[in-house]
Amino acid sequence: MSLPVPTEQTHLSHPKYRADIDGLRAIAVLSVVSFHAFPDWIKGGFVGVDIFFVISGFLISSIILGSLSKGTFSFAEFYARRIKRIFPALIVVMAACYVFGWFDLLPKEYAQLGQHIAGGAGFISNFLLWQEVGYFDNLAETKPLLHLWSLGIEEQYYIVWPLLLFLAYRWRFNFLILATLILAVSFIANVSLIHDHPVLVFYSPFTRFWELLIGSILAYLVSQKQCLWTVGAHKLYAVIGTTPNPNWVRNTQSLLGAILIGLAVLLVNKKMVFPGWWALLPTVGAYLIIAAGQHAWLNRTLLSHRLLVWFGLISYPLYLWHWPLLSFARITEAATPSISIRLGAIALAILLAWLTYRLVEHPMRFGKQWEMAKILTLSLLMVALAAIGYGTFAQDGLNQRLLSQRWLGTASKYEQHSSWRDWSRCATHGLPREQCFTYNPKKLPSVALLGDSHADRIRNAIKDIYTPLGKNIIAKTRGGCSRFADLSTDNYYNLCNNFWNFALADVVASTSIETVILATYATNIIHGGKLISQAAPRNNRDGNKATLKLSAAKYKSAMYFTLGSLLLANKQVIVIVDIPELLFEPQECVAIRPYYLPGHQFREPCSIPRKVFDERTKIYHQIIAQVRADFPTVKFIDAYEYFCDEKSCHALIDGTLLYDDDNHLNKAGELYFAKKSAKQFLE
Repeated sequence: MSLPVPTEQTHLSHPKYRADIDGLRAIAVLSVVSFHAFPDWIKGGFVGVDIFFVISGFLISSIILGSLSKGTFSFAEFYARRIKRIFPALIVVMAACYVFGWFDLLPKEYAQLGQHIAGGAGFISNFLLWQEVGYFDNLAETKPLLHLWSLGIEEQYYIVWPLLLFLAYRWRFNFLILATLILAVSFIANVSLIHDHPVLVFYSPFTRFWELLIGSILAYLVSQKQCLWTVGAHKLYAVIGTTPNPNWVRNTQSLLGAILIGLAVLLVNKKMVFPGWWALLPTVGAYLIIAAGQHAWLNRTLLSHRLLVWFGLISYPLYLWHWPLLSFARITEAATPSISIRLGAIALAILLAWLTYRLVEHPMRFGKQWEMAKILTLSLLMVALAAIGYGTFAQDGLNQRLLSQRWLGTASKYEQHSSWRDWSRCATHGLPREQCFTYNPKKLPSVALLGDSHADRIRNAIKDIYTPLGKNIIAKTRGGCSRFADLSTDNYYNLCNNFWNFALADVVASTSIETVILATYATNIIHGGKLISQAAPRNNRDGNKATLKLSAAKYKSAMYFTLGSLLLANKQVIVIVDIPELLFEPQECVAIRPYYLPGHQFREPCSIPRKVFDERTKIYHQIIAQVRADFPTVKFIDAYEYFCDEKSCHALIDGTLLYDDDNHLNKAGELYFAKKSAKQFLE
């Protein structure tokens, strides 16, 4: 069980090894691993990442400050040391993910993995994931390298912070003032933006740097043996220095820190906006524990225990290994893996972490022999991984890996959804480009299509139906905005309110628009999640992380308001009663994963039972039935009837795949819908 305690010969100053900090690392990584494996049990375990941030800020700043004070700081040596510390295990894990993905992932999944490998190699995963988050984003559990976002933030800090420290030292600027000022601005941005832009706050280095700066300020107080305050003849220090705090102060400090971390793990959960104010619990807790010193009772008895120290030493490779194993298990099982599989994944992660530490990380990191060769080799391997990853992304996931494909008719899952758009009318109507589409910008629109991404996916169908009659169509859609207008008081993101209120007002005021078509993903918003995975709500780029769940009464009220407003404006109104959702990814119907295992074959049948659809849409259809009765002049087109029979609802009809994912039509599905529904639209 024992591992060699790290020692490293370098011109950079290195703080005295503290076993209790490795023990705190163990607490952090085990919290994260437990949360990822059992999110319903260890609900706040993800705060372990915030503990890591404080530890990293403390250790890195200790090295830099110590070296600056001795006049031995070197940027080249600092970053060489970072390469030896970070690159070896990361290269091994990303390469392993790429190889396993070759045999396990379908093209779209493999393309995304390649993109994430390139992002991980460039330490920009947080920015990449930030841009991905949105209505069409796939589940977090199916991204094997999702966890590299935190590594990206740390490395970005390592780029900015050493330079600031060096300049502050050279220009004799007060370090404490500099660090406190940046911390304050970063923290204020964090708490002020968290409710309106939670995804930005979560992934942005600017709103996360304050967590690392807590550790950095502590490192300065340690190096300067700063006294926090004096009461009479008694001095209270930030940490143990030449004049240590009394034992009871150190013990209380450490115990309080442990309590704060414990409260974070117990009270914080993924439904809360985080980091925000809640992140103070784990970060301040970590500060207090480190500040108490290694001789505090909790630090020397619990955190310095050999088992925790062992986990602390392998914490970095364990963090890297655990999530890909759990994620690939989720992908392979096409569902949340069983408890036994998750326990097996954790056990395997621990074994791989130990092997990685002993056979890869430790030999590459410590010792001066062949140092330049090591750094050059690691750098070239990382560049090669980035190139391979990006190449895989650019080649759409290398379709040739598949054991078998059946591109039936226009069934290709990977065919891009066509679009028609003209930006000039968007400016005229005051909407962003992605929300406004028109077929003929030189002609006033007579038909308007309003809704979310489900409306967007039938734009071409509406065009094909109405343009032969000389009609011009304008579509105002925004993905994820699945409810109607008049819901401004609900806790949903503001862009949807603005979109619906403006779009409805614009259509009502228009004298040229005669017909208004409404289409939304109603069941998603009524139930607060997708049918395929209600346990994992979607993330929205511009708003709250969890999909808004509406009561039937609120949804009906909003629908009544919208229909009433349009009818009062003498518009013909058509409501599309939504298509069925699937319980699987439709790509499984046309491609087999590139490996031979029992049960891995084309999905047969490519459908869901009708009873599943009926149960899922029960509330929605009750609302529709009541609206039909109360608004007899509104036309309803039951789109689901084109996809369902008495026994099943189908994604593959007459050899053609009609779905792009579990709830959106592809181009073939749009053409199918247009053909089937044209007569009803024009009656």
